Amino acid sequence: MATYPGRVRIAVVGAGVVGLSATAALLDRGADVVCFERSPAPMAERSAGSTRIFRLAHTAPELVELAAEAGRAFGRWARAAGTPMLDGSGCVITGTDLAGRAAAMAAAGAAYEIVDPPPDLLPARLVPDRALVDPAGGVIDVDAVRAFLVARTAAVVVHEPVYELDVTGSVRSRSGTARFDAVVVAAGAGTSPLAAQVGVHTPPALEH
Repeated sequence: MATYPGRVRIAVVGAGVVGLSATAALLDRGADVVCFERSPAPMAERSAGSTRIFRLAHTAPELVELAAEAGRAFGRWARAAGTPMLDGSGCVITGTDLAGRAAAMAAAGAAYEIVDPPPDLLPARLVPDRALVDPAGGVIDVDAVRAFLVARTAAVVVHEPVYELDVTGSVRSRSGTARFDAVVVAAGAGTSPLAAQVGVHTPPALEH
């Protein structure tokens, strides 16, 4: 695990689940972090809700590996918080890209099974001919994740919108301009216009 003994100063823009996760990880590594959030409460916009599906069944091996690491991180958070965050009930995937997902999972060493689903496996009127079972998938308890991350990062979250970034690490928010060694932009719909200010171009439309 990388650490920052020189107290590297890092700004995180956005306190959704990605921004708070980054902030918590940086705090764990000893960085001096400020997390900016325009909303009155963290994880109140696109990260809001009580549950989310978790799966390893992606179409690229590197995404499968990242999802597996995310699952291990949920386990670490759960142990630290003393409450489950990922139920591990498994996930059933259907659709036209099962072969691609299976190949990616196989390349990443993740367990899976292609099955002919019995009628009681899926709550659907039309049961597909084939399905991929991802035994490591399940449901994320977003409320538990939110409670843990908010408590871990409460001391460094500043509820101010960020208006401007530049390549020197300056961040202009409502209260003025501050200088940082690095900036992480995890601002949801606000990511593209902020990133464009420093020459980083991202897709303007968000997709799940």
